[in-house]
Amino acid sequence: MKAYRVSLAVGAIVGVIYGLLRVKSPAPPTVALVGLFGMLAGEQLIALIRNLLRQLPRGYLSALGLRPRRGLASACAISPCR
Repeated sequence: MKAYRVSLAVGAIVGVIYGLLRVKSPAPPTVALVGLFGMLAGEQLIALIRNLLRQLPRGYLSALGLRPRRGLASACAISPCR
């Protein structure tokens, strides 16, 4: 159910951006393809960052004042130390 809510929220945000840019919906094919490319690139960028964080030496994040956050959803997310 969470995926549906996130999808709806992101869709609404994109709809607002389309409205601000005055792009008609459905978007022209070129605009739609560029949007899909951006979505795929963003998804790959997150995977790349997660892999880079996994390759950091042990204790490196702690030295920066950050600590790895444990959990199913984000095994490599970082959060400030408390």
